[in-house]
Amino acid sequence: MANQEHFEILRQGVKVWNQWREEHPDVQPNLSKADLSGVDLCDTYLSRANLVSGVNLSGADLTGANLSGPTSVGPTSTIPTSVEPTSVVPTSEEPTSVEPTSVESISVGLI
Repeated sequence: MANQEHFEILRQGVKVWNQWREEHPDVQPNLSKADLSGVDLCDTYLSRANLVSGVNLSGADLTGANLSGPTSVGPTSTIPTSVEPTSVVPTSEEPTSVEPTSVESISVGLI
């Protein structure tokens, strides 16, 4: 179960969360089983955060989020699969158009 204090800090927004993470570098946030569906997590520092077991990230925007660390995503976490390109470098001088791929979500399990 998610640590309620950690969850409440995250609900205050990316700026507050990232500042708290900087002030508490030794804390491994526990967000397991948190419902973060549809939440804007752009540029959120989630490194080493416990997102194992049932975290719902369906529809969450994780653009630029730091998800590095050994326990970032684990069994039965739901992660978004939408891909929005942030920049496109054409390989020719012809105009290039990229359509994002969108799939609701997938459930991930570790073997």
